[in-house]
Amino acid sequence: MKTVFQLRSLRVTGKAKEPAELAFGPGFNVVSGASSTGKSYILQCIDFACGAGRRPKVIDESIGYETVELELQDASGNRHKLERSLKGGDARHFVSDGNGWKAAQAPTLSAKHSATDPETISGFLLQLSSLWGNKVRTNAAGNLISLSFRDVAHLVLVDEKRIIEDRSPIFSGQNTLETKEASVFNLFLTGVDDSSVIAHETRKE
Repeated sequence: MKTVFQLRSLRVTGKAKEPAELAFGPGFNVVSGASSTGKSYILQCIDFACGAGRRPKVIDESIGYETVELELQDASGNRHKLERSLKGGDARHFVSDGNGWKAAQAPTLSAKHSATDPETISGFLLQLSSLWGNKVRTNAAGNLISLSFRDVAHLVLVDEKRIIEDRSPIFSGQNTLETKEASVFNLFLTGVDDSSVIAHETRKE
């Protein structure tokens, strides 16, 4: 699949705290460093800004910070910013007008994915990725679900632990999710989802 949006910067802010920021370059980015330098925290903040339910772990250096901001650039060169409280909840969506940030047409994005509502963090990111509305199979019987950005995140945000594990990084290790995870990866490779799959009906049904 072609690249349809890229990370540009990550920032955490708090009252009376100097903003901590990390800039990203075009294409593939690797965050490296010695142990206990905040690599995992950075990845957790990116994932959280992208709709993860689990908040970043509190580390000594993060005390006093309240908000995470993730800046993105879409395929047309437009800049977007997602802002989310580190305590959880929904996200604010801003767009750049060249002179600063202004509220987007849908200024608040729900943290919870909805198959019918694109005004969620998941829906927004799937639209940027040209993946909104796709369906993937969840089991051998052919049952389908709406693709969520949560199904995609583990393919684009890979931590050190998963890099050195024996199993393929396309799988999370949960056996019940393998069919869905393989379907999501197939969608990445081919651009074709599982909408044409007809679910097998049991005798009871």
